Amino acid sequence: MKDWDFGFYGKGAWGYAHYKQAFDRTQKPGKPQTGGPGGGLGCLLCGLGVVLAVAGLAWFAWLLDGLGALLG
Repeated sequence: MKDWDFGFYGKGAWGYAHYKQAFDRTQKPGKPQTGGPGGGLGCLLCGLGVVLAVAGLAWFAWLLDGLGALLG
């Protein structure tokens, strides 16, 4: 790099060391990126919540339809 300038990471040996550290941290081989410390559990729980909410709404609609048939 020109004049050993690593932008955000600084210049010289310190800049290179910080750049290399950040690069190595993001390029670990064999370990898929999960998006954070939760792994993927948060996404799974969110999906489960959506499925349960839709099922609850469908059940409520079915209940109201049955109630309407009884009353009407």
